[in-house]
Amino acid sequence: MSRNGVEGRGEIIPVNQSTYRQNVEQIHQIAEKMDGDVLGKPGWMLYSSYTTLVRGEYYFLGVNPAGSGEVPPKTVQYSLDGLTGFTKEAGKNQFLDVSWNDDPESKERRPLQERFRFLFEDELGLDPHTVCASNLIFKSGKKEKDSGGWPMAEKCWPIHKAIIQEIVKPRVIITHGRLPFDFISDKLKGKPIQEPQPCKHGNWTWRCSRLETGQKLIGLPHLSIYAIDSQSRADIVKEIVKQIQSD
Repeated sequence: MSRNGVEGRGEIIPVNQSTYRQNVEQIHQIAEKMDGDVLGKPGWMLYSSYTTLVRGEYYFLGVNPAGSGEVPPKTVQYSLDGLTGFTKEAGKNQFLDVSWNDDPESKERRPLQERFRFLFEDELGLDPHTVCASNLIFKSGKKEKDSGGWPMAEKCWPIHKAIIQEIVKPRVIITHGRLPFDFISDKLKGKPIQEPQPCKHGNWTWRCSRLETGQKLIGLPHLSIYAIDSQSRADIVKEIVKQIQSD
């Protein structure tokens, strides 16, 4: 049994449905106070299923959605409505169950999707469907500079704060991309556990801090670019996993 439920046939059967339903309602109440500058924008709120809005070991956080290319694009409000309606679409994991290719029937995963699976399934030994996942900024943009940066992250923060401190209460928050690590470190007063470690990719590094909440914060390079699943980086991954799994 996973921390989030019973695993079976590629889906997670929640131990207690009332728990995640109550937590979805909490997310909805927080989101109602957000302005249209977030909810009305193209984007997506939760990248994992609503069934992951329960206590869990990890929270995986990127910068912002890249955008699907749909016309008209789906908005953050649309994804929120899916959560509160417990729709089939909102029950999917965007990394594992949704095609990011031009052909919606394609089973081939994009690099970021496969690296998410690799980290949690191959390296951490989990069913990745059980991992709560989102982006620091819900607004989509093809490039990070289009996301709205720190000001937009401030508007999305109340949702993440609730997930981190009240709902999932992850032991470890795993970020990829510089902004989520820097932002959460600032908000929750992160103190480095070790010096930034080399990644075998130019001068890029991965980082680790302890937050004032006692939770651990891991900062990886953006996994859409950084091939964490490359065999040449197996020694780096071993050290990352060791730090994730340690107290």
